[in-house]
Amino acid sequence: MAQNCEGFRDDVSQVDILKGIRDQILNCIFVSISTDDKKQAYRIFEILNAKGKRLAAIDLIKNRLFEKLTATEPADYAKYKWDEMKHIINECDVSSVGIGTYYRHFWNSCYKQTGASQLYDRFLSMVKKSEYEAFLESLVQNAKLYVQIIKPAREHYGNRKEYFWLVQSFKVLTEFLGVAQVRIVLMALLSVKDRGLVTMKDFKEAILFLENFHFAYTAIMSGKANKLDAIYSRFAISLRKTNSKNQSKELIKTKLYESLAPLIPSVEQFTDKFINLCFTKESIFSNTKCKYALMKLNCYFQMKEIFEDDASVEHIVPESAEGDVTNIGNLIMLEGRLNDEAGKAPYNSKKDSYKKSAYAWVNQFVKQHPAWNIDGIHDRAKRLASLYYREILHYDKVYIKL
Repeated sequence: MAQNCEGFRDDVSQVDILKGIRDQILNCIFVSISTDDKKQAYRIFEILNAKGKRLAAIDLIKNRLFEKLTATEPADYAKYKWDEMKHIINECDVSSVGIGTYYRHFWNSCYKQTGASQLYDRFLSMVKKSEYEAFLESLVQNAKLYVQIIKPAREHYGNRKEYFWLVQSFKVLTEFLGVAQVRIVLMALLSVKDRGLVTMKDFKEAILFLENFHFAYTAIMSGKANKLDAIYSRFAISLRKTNSKNQSKELIKTKLYESLAPLIPSVEQFTDKFINLCFTKESIFSNTKCKYALMKLNCYFQMKEIFEDDASVEHIVPESAEGDVTNIGNLIMLEGRLNDEAGKAPYNSKKDSYKKSAYAWVNQFVKQHPAWNIDGIHDRAKRLASLYYREILHYDKVYIKL
């Protein structure tokens, strides 16, 4: 049946559509059940769920906790703790993260890798009533860790410079790479760090490993996320049970690095994908991972771990020119003011602007390339891929040979 531009069938008038909506509303039946007994209300809620459309696991779990934790003096403990957890998560104002998402990551980090449809049944079978208060307390404490991951800020660590890398890494995983399930591991790592059960060296190495892994596996190779769920859950649960720094170190090696090693691409696989990275002035998703790669490369040449605040992506041959000029082989990081100064001029004309740069990468490029044109783009892209794999990911030196 044909439809007009608004999605309505041409043979149905707007009057008939409104009448249909009216009839649907008038034929609805609303049933209200009220009781002064909270315990009865929670029981009715669960019975109705069993009889009708299944509710979200998070609602059922909340209902179960409220039903069983009935003490109201000196405060309604269940409601107080649940509201505290909700406030922590909602205060982040991250649209892609809700209580349900947080709870699933929390459960998989603390108890057992479980699909969304089984969360309530697993809660009933694995958490005893006598443990409900401790369970709620754990929900609150892990929510605080979760916030550090999904909305990282230097203020979380007292603006101490030694933690700037951590804030940057969390931002990369959340904003640049858009990885969600890694939070299962990150919560566990933050937990053992706060308990003094992992050295800062091992903690930092693990976080940076995960950042590099997800760039290679997720962003570059478009690897399947479902291959990671069980690995991350097993590692996180084991790590939370550690009782020493040495044990944490061993778990990180065997249950994280060695478990993920088979998923790390070879240099040939990585290069084949990396050389297709592009950046254009148009706002597209692929820009993000290309810009991230360029910022990491710039850090390598600067011998720093924190991204430069004033860095911008520069097209060496202007984007307005013909050819594969948006490819990473034609890109470099340049101070924003110098990028504006260079404008869309040919390379020979804007080398003077490049020479003013404080970036070692730009200085090296100018010295090595008295002239530059599109003929060198593909070869440079391959060289950058090889450099990234060897010197930033370090895969040929460490993790592939575990």
